[in-house]
Amino acid sequence: MSALSSQPSYVIPGSTQAAAGKLIVLVTEQDWEDPIAPSRIWGWAAENGLHVLLLGLYLRTEEETRLRRHLVSLAAAIRDSRVSTEIQVQLGDSWIEKVRAIWRPGDILVCYDGADVGIGQRPLDQVLLESFEAPVHILPAQPEAHGSRAKVLPKALSWAGSIGVVVGFFFLQVWIVQWLHDWGQTALLSLSVVFEMALIWLWDSLIA
Repeated sequence: MSALSSQPSYVIPGSTQAAAGKLIVLVTEQDWEDPIAPSRIWGWAAENGLHVLLLGLYLRTEEETRLRRHLVSLAAAIRDSRVSTEIQVQLGDSWIEKVRAIWRPGDILVCYDGADVGIGQRPLDQVLLESFEAPVHILPAQPEAHGSRAKVLPKALSWAGSIGVVVGFFFLQVWIVQWLHDWGQTALLSLSVVFEMALIWLWDSLIA
C-alpha cells in the first residue's frame, strides 16, 4: 500500500477510475503558504500517473498577476521527470462551473479542507463530490490561515473599543477646557488622560 493512501480523501462509493487523466488542484489564496502541498500533490499524481493542472480563480484584474506568479512557482515545485504540470488562471468565483469546463472522466480533484463555497458556505469537497463522479483528495487546512481569520473579529472589536474611548474622552476634555480654568482644568485634564489610557488598556486586555 502506498504511503499516500493514508492521506485524507473522499471517493464516491462504487466508482471506478478510468484511464489516467489529470489531477485538478483547486488552489485557494488562504492556503498559498502550505509547505507540504507540492510533495503531496506530486505523490498523488505520480501514484496515479496523472498530469497536474493547477486551477486558480481571481475576482479583480489586479489579482491576476500575483495569482499566476504563485501558480507558476507551485507548478515548478511539483514538476519533474515523472509528473508534468500546467496552470490555469480564470476570472470568476464559481469553482464548480470552472471545473466542469475542464473535468473529464478519469480526472481526480484536489481541494483544501475547510474551503467553503456558495451562498450557504458549504464545504468545497462535498460540493465537488455531489457534482462530479470523481475521487476528491483533501489537503489539510492550514492552521495559520484559519487562525489569522479567527483573529479578525477580536482585532476589530479592540480597535472599535479603543476608538470609542478616545472619542468619548475627547469630548470630555473639550468640555473641561471650555468650562474650567487654572489648576482645576489642568488637574482634570491630567486625570482624564490617565483614565483614558487605563480604559484602553483594560479593553484590550479583555478582548485579547
